[in-house]
Amino acid sequence: MSIFLNFFSKIGKPTQKLFTIGPVQMYNSTLRIKSNQLPYFRTTNFSNVIKNCDGLLKDLIGTSKSSKIMYLTSSGTGAMSATLSNFISSNDRVLIINSGSFGERFCEICRALSINFDQINVPFNHNLDIDLLNNNYSDNNYKAVLLIAHETSTGYLADILKVSEFCKKNNFLLIVDAITTFLCDKFHMDELGVDIAIISSHKGLCISPGLAMSVINEKALNKIIQNTKTDFYFDFNKYILNLRNYQTPYTPAIGIILELEDILLKIKNIGLKTWLNNVELKANIFRRTLDDRILIPKHNLSNAITPIIFKENIAKHMYTVLAEKYLYITNPSGGQFEEKMLRISHIGNIYNKDLKNLNKAISKELNKIK
Repeated sequence: MSIFLNFFSKIGKPTQKLFTIGPVQMYNSTLRIKSNQLPYFRTTNFSNVIKNCDGLLKDLIGTSKSSKIMYLTSSGTGAMSATLSNFISSNDRVLIINSGSFGERFCEICRALSINFDQINVPFNHNLDIDLLNNNYSDNNYKAVLLIAHETSTGYLADILKVSEFCKKNNFLLIVDAITTFLCDKFHMDELGVDIAIISSHKGLCISPGLAMSVINEKALNKIIQNTKTDFYFDFNKYILNLRNYQTPYTPAIGIILELEDILLKIKNIGLKTWLNNVELKANIFRRTLDDRILIPKHNLSNAITPIIFKENIAKHMYTVLAEKYLYITNPSGGQFEEKMLRISHIGNIYNKDLKNLNKAISKELNKIK
């Protein structure tokens, strides 16, 4: 019987606490919206919802009103693929800064789309070598540099500004997967010199999965491939045309867009600085109260998650015990980190006391392992 069936059989209703990076523990207002009947969407009222979201999102991500946001019914990977298919042709070459699983995903998408690419691998526990970037890759004629702002598989937080300076110097587009840094770390798109930022609904926005957005500045808009044959459904030219009426060319994720408006208004009322400070505070409290028998990586870390590394091969065991005994759901890891590392999220409707209680539970279980 699975962990989740056990929840139902033992207590009738799951009461687990999510310390996961997405979906996250949602706020009560989001849950209320999810319970309502969906409206019909080809109306002025729904256009006004998208218009409101559009202005709020541009303010929070730090881009001008002239930028365009593509509202895509997909996960973040869909937006990654759609963005490349609309901007990069098989005649172009891109540079991918590959710091983990999602950097590798950019590589996989490029292979699928027959896009030529080079990659710089950033090893675990290291930061990107900026001198290597500047000295070895400036002479190449890249259309764009692809960067994961926060590599969720390892917790690595990239130095976006340094990469942006490299792109400006060489006149390359900078396309950033900001999926797990937006609303978790400071991310002002225009100040950082990001041309295209990719975000999704179920990370820092704390709402349901299924909505992804590609935020495109005015400079990059002029470089969209016209009449692209690569992707019918995600042809950005159609989305831009429909944005004139604040609509999408096909049925959007209606319920998630309603959730989006609600959470954006919540963040506006709280204030972006306060929102970000709260995420940072939770990250600091978790790390400060972490059992000293556990390690965390040496590379730059996002406030979104803390990767915790066990000295023994007990990560899978710890995940199961935390889920079944305490109803604490954490992020397991794959590949080389499967037996050694869990990832703990600090976003969503969780509090400092929740993170302290999680650390107490981990310490308690560590004491039982000899």
